[in-house]
Amino acid sequence: MSDFIREARYYVIKQKNLTEDQDTALCDLLSTYQVACTDCVVVEKDWLNYEHTWKTIEHVASGKFCDPYEEIDRLEARLAELEHREDAMCDLHYANGAKQGFSWGQVSDEKALHQCVSARMSAGVSELVESRKAGGGDA
Repeated sequence: MSDFIREARYYVIKQKNLTEDQDTALCDLLSTYQVACTDCVVVEKDWLNYEHTWKTIEHVASGKFCDPYEEIDRLEARLAELEHREDAMCDLHYANGAKQGFSWGQVSDEKALHQCVSARMSAGVSELVESRKAGGGDA
């Protein structure tokens, strides 16, 4: 269970909710008492990211904060790496096919493709393919 407690730390007044006289009086009061203003971001309760913002503040306070944009960048880099690896695997499969002779016309493309794919097929799929070749239809 977290020890994080939401605190009311700031007075936030939405300027558009003040009349001109209230705005003037508030500015005068803050100036008279030399109340410093704090640069901050306000997330109103009816905004979609309100609870998410509180959760982020809780993570910062507990030292568990992880920047989600850094995580997105890390995952995008990993995805690019895996896509590159997938391209390399396709190249490897093509090279294996070349070793089997189809890229030089020594074996038909259909036969070479079957050789590459059949090693990956389950026994049931292989039986179905052979059954269809033999005219057995949908076994």
